[in-house]
Amino acid sequence: MVRAMFAPFPFAGHELALGAGRALYWPAERALLVADLHLEKASWFAQRGQMLPPL
Repeated sequence: MVRAMFAPFPFAGHELALGAGRALYWPAERALLVADLHLEKASWFAQRGQMLPPL
C-alpha cells in the first residue's frame, strides 16, 4: 500500500490537506475532493477544426 502525502492547507476557517496528486482532503467532513478541469481543452480542439459547444 502506498501512503499518500498531504500538506496542511487552511482555507476560510477550515483545515484542509492538499495532496500531491491534485486532491484535497477535508478531514472535518471526511471528504476527498478531486477535479480534472481540462483547462484550454476547447481551444486545443478549435485549433484542429473541432468546435465544442460552450459550457
